Amino acid sequence: TSNEVESQVFFKLLPSSIIAIDVLRDAFPDTPSVFLYREPVQVLVSNLRFKNDTKSGPGPYCTTGMKNSFSKGQMSEHLVQKVSQVGLNPDDLSLEEYCAAYLGTLLDFALYGSEANSHDANPLALLDYKDITATSLFELFEFHFGLPAPSTAEAKQRVEA
Repeated sequence: TSNEVESQVFFKLLPSSIIAIDVLRDAFPDTPSVFLYREPVQVLVSNLRFKNDTKSGPGPYCTTGMKNSFSKGQMSEHLVQKVSQVGLNPDDLSLEEYCAAYLGTLLDFALYGSEANSHDANPLALLDYKDITATSLFELFEFHFGLPAPSTAEAKQRVEA
């Protein structure tokens, strides 16, 4: 931006973007990143709530995300390997099994991203929703993103505003 006060930009990407972690790291090698995750069962229940009808949308995200031409090839290859390793045929998976394999694939890429970049100046940080507190966010911004954490009084004032 042209505003001298604004020196940082944050992007929130869809979880499926994690499959492109190598592309993102190559494009933005000095940019710290965080993969925010939840308990897998909670994610599955949330995804499977949506049926493929006009009232609730196009169906579970775990299936619509696979239609993305950017991710389809790499995701499908990894998903097929993952499912085949446990002796299942990918074509025979139920919706629940497919979504579980899809979620497992995303988590595999996140783990790979955090390990592959562990020696970088800005490794991918993994953060569980259940661990989010004001303190953990301040630490994340200060130590991972290199931004000054607000004082307790300043933070309280911002929350109350």
